[in-house]
Amino acid sequence: RKTPEPDDDPELNAETDNEVQTVETAPTTQTEPVPTTSTQIPTATEPEEEIEPVEENNQIITRQQLIRRDLK
Repeated sequence: RKTPEPDDDPELNAETDNEVQTVETAPTTQTEPVPTTSTQIPTATEPEEEIEPVEENNQIITRQQLIRRDLK
């Protein structure tokens, strides 16, 4: 194994890519099975998904209103 040159070692590159992807895929893996049904999971960085299920759960609206009031 050539440790001084990571580019020369495909295993090192694969591991680094996997680590970077796992960090970003961690929240996405939970969102894939039920993205629209569960609103608490897709709270990563997509507020639009929260607005959609608002029609089903009124509690989410109250939460957003409270948060907005606190921000204001």
